[in-house]
Parts: sequence; structure tokens; C-alpha cells
Amino acid sequence: MKKIFAWLMLFAVFCMAGTPVDLKLNFQMLTDSVKLDEASRQVIAKVDEQDKAKQNCAMAELDVEALRGRLVFVQIALKAENVSEPQRSWNGMKFMFRYQLDNGQEYWPGAALPRKSYDWRTVSLMAFIPQNAVKLYFYLGLQESSGCASFQLDSLKFWTEEVSVADYRAKYTPTVTSTPVFRGVMSPNPLNLKADDLRTLKEWGANLVRFQIQRNWGKANTDLDLVEYDHWVMKCVSHVESFFPLAKECGIRFVIDLHCLPGGRLENMEMRMFYEQKYADHFVAMWKRIAQRLKGKEAVWAYDLVNEPVMNSAAPFDYWNLQRRAAEAIREVDPEIPIVIESNEWDSTNAFRYLRPLDLPNIIYQAHMYHPGVFTHQGVHKNPIGVRYPGMIQGKKWNIKEVRAALEPVLEFQKKYGVRIYIGKFSAATWAPGAGDYLRDCISVFEEYGWDWSYHAFRESPTWSVELEGPDRDHLKPSQDNPRKAALLEGFRKNRK
Repeated sequence: MKKIFAWLMLFAVFCMAGTPVDLKLNFQMLTDSVKLDEASRQVIAKVDEQDKAKQNCAMAELDVEALRGRLVFVQIALKAENVSEPQRSWNGMKFMFRYQLDNGQEYWPGAALPRKSYDWRTVSLMAFIPQNAVKLYFYLGLQESSGCASFQLDSLKFWTEEVSVADYRAKYTPTVTSTPVFRGVMSPNPLNLKADDLRTLKEWGANLVRFQIQRNWGKANTDLDLVEYDHWVMKCVSHVESFFPLAKECGIRFVIDLHCLPGGRLENMEMRMFYEQKYADHFVAMWKRIAQRLKGKEAVWAYDLVNEPVMNSAAPFDYWNLQRRAAEAIREVDPEIPIVIESNEWDSTNAFRYLRPLDLPNIIYQAHMYHPGVFTHQGVHKNPIGVRYPGMIQGKKWNIKEVRAALEPVLEFQKKYGVRIYIGKFSAATWAPGAGDYLRDCISVFEEYGWDWSYHAFRESPTWSVELEGPDRDHLKPSQDNPRKAALLEGFRKNRK
């Protein structure tokens, strides 16, 4: 079918260092299913079932030169009518950027939007545009979903924030500089940790457990009852504390990871505490309470403040400043305990391009490595099974070279500020073809850069277990020897050296 192109001229005001800049947006309708309603000033994507596989979007190319090196915030009002669930989780309602770097790599930062039906609501999106971006596009519409999505163009607002940090070098005391590289695993769910787990990890050679205080994973509107939340968190803290003597015998240290936060997540997976002071203040108070409880406990290596922050707009209690406040509260109690800071966008490596260092001693910076996601998370979030590593994945030949490229923003951050880096999570699904090679390549790069790391996860979920193997989730069986486990144990052997 011949594509019909429509054009819309918009003038968006960008606040750049206090100076407004007019940028012209030319919206191009990519399929017949997307229309511009001149009367209502709406982009409307109305898609039948047979056409839903197409990219039924309005697209505009933005002035990349004006936006390089800046955080770009976008806000728009939209509504949905019978929008179907897409086959792949990242599709559906499209409110996103696409930018291309000078090395040919492309990134598609977008907002996670609900499907089905709802009336007009305002949503936000945030993305950092790197200095080496050469092309930048903006999309509204539907993909892999039928139904109707409407976007009110009069509500479309853009603004930017310059990312600049003065010359800075991290400060570490012997508490950090005297400790060797840590190599370990994510824990089981908090109250499931057992003595046998630590003894097994000792046999494997691990020396670190990232203890995840986690429940209700992936759910929205949880942990609103702060009295109940406090009781549960401290119950988890007491549980891990009971293993400290055994951990010492096993040569294992803990990272205390506050995996779920006061107020939980909103429907778009942002943290509620970034927008509501009640929960923001409680987060700071909770960390001070944990620090008071565990001060002086040798089994604790570090405090991991926020697991996988998600913030899509200019929040009043933003992910960086809220971590800063919690770190300062901990420093009132303990001047030296290492504190782990995470980046935005689910602690992605790409978000290190705009992460700022924190001017406190003994701050460690954590990243999570799940690139490429269609490989690591195959069979998860409706991703198809059968993607192989090494090999061609989404048009790119993935091997250790691409693993290095995905981690490049973290390495550049390390070099620029002299920081210690911790890869808190990395993995590939149990049934992913070539998962052993992928884990071995990841560990090889971590070791090359001198980074601490913990595998996700140990005795938490069959999806990531190196003690199981099989072609898919329904055909797993116990396994004492498989390529994934072999790669992990090979990495742990470096601890013994």
C-alpha cells in the first residue's frame, strides 16, 4: 500500500541555558493508519488488526545539533481506545525518541505507556542526547497494537537541561581501596535466604551477595502503607543479619539492596517517591535507620540505595538528589561505609552518559548489563525464544566487541571521575542459546576493567538459574554442569587467587 505523507509545522520552545530556542517539527505520517486532524490539533493512530505490525506513527526529525549533550524532557496529553497488547513489551503506544550515534548505533528511549482504554492523561518522557548523536527523531503512534491512540499537539511541550560537571575525582578511604574485587551473586528473595545457600556459594568461590529486599516485583501501587512497609523491611534486615557469623566463615560480604521503595512504583514504573514528598522523606529516614542498625557489622560491604531507578520527567524529588539525601543521612551515622549509587533508566549503562558523580567519600557506582535485551530476556516479557549469542541480533553482529560497546558509557564515567564501578546485575535467560558464551564475555570485560560484579540471580527464579537447564521454561531440569554455570564458576575462581 502506498504510504501517504502529511506534514505538520510545530514550533516548540526549548529552554537552553535560560535562552528559549524555537525548533521546527515536521511531523510525517508513516502509514495510512495515522492521520493529522487539523480541527482538533491531534495526531490520531487508528489501526486495524491486519495493519498493527506496521510502525503506525507520526515521525519528526529534530535539530540534533541544538540538543546534543542535553537532557530533553517532553510532555503530551494522550488517550487510548481499545489499544491491544503488543507481542513485544516495548511496543504498543509509541511516545519516544530515536537517535543515531556517529558509530551507527541506534537507541530508542521511550515512555512505558498503558494499553487498553483511558481518557486524556498527561505523560512525560526524558532522554539524554549524547554529544556524538548525528540524527534525532521523535515518534507518536502505535506499533504491534490495534485500536486508537490520540495525541493532543497543543499540549506538546519540550524543555532541556544542560548536563555539566566541573572537574572532579572520586575520594576513597582504605575502607574501599583495601578491599579486593568482589565477585558474587544476587540473593534469593529476602526471607528465602538459607544457610545452605551461603555454604554452596563458598564452595563455588563467590565472595559477595547482593541481598535484595524485594517483593511485588513488576507491580504498581505497592508499599503505600508505610507502617507495614517498615515492619517488613526491618524483618528482612534482621533475617540477613542472622547470617552474618556464617557469612564471615564463608568469606562472603553483603550489599544491602533496597529493591522496593516507599510508595512503590507508579503504573509507568517510575518511583512514586520521586513525585510525592511523603515517600521521599520516608526513603531517606529508612536508610538512616538501616545504617544505625547495621553500623559496624563487618559482613556489610555497602548500601545499595535504589534498585533500578526510573524517572521520565523533571521530578521534584529526582532520582539523583534523593540518593544524595539518603547518602548524606547515612554519612551522619557512618562516615565510611561504601554507598552504591545507581543511574536512571533501570540503572542502564546508557544513562551513565548523564549521571553526575556525588561529592562524598566512598561512593561506588552501579550499572546493570542486559544488552542486547532481546537475547538476555528471551522468553521474558513476550520476547521470542531462539535468539543466539554470538550472532546477528537485530541487525548487529553481537560478540565481545559489542559487549564492550554497550559498557562504554560506564567505562568513560570511570575514567573521567576515577570511580569504582560495580555491575550489580547481569544475566541471560536459562534457555538462551549461547548464554554461557555471553556470561563469559561479560565477565571477561568486567575483569579487564577491574569492576566488582554480581550475577542475577542465585536461587531466585528458574529464568536465571545456573542450576537448571532446558530449551524453555516448561522443560527445565536440575543441572550440575552447564555452560552458564561453568562461566560463572570460572569467574569466581579469580577470588581464590
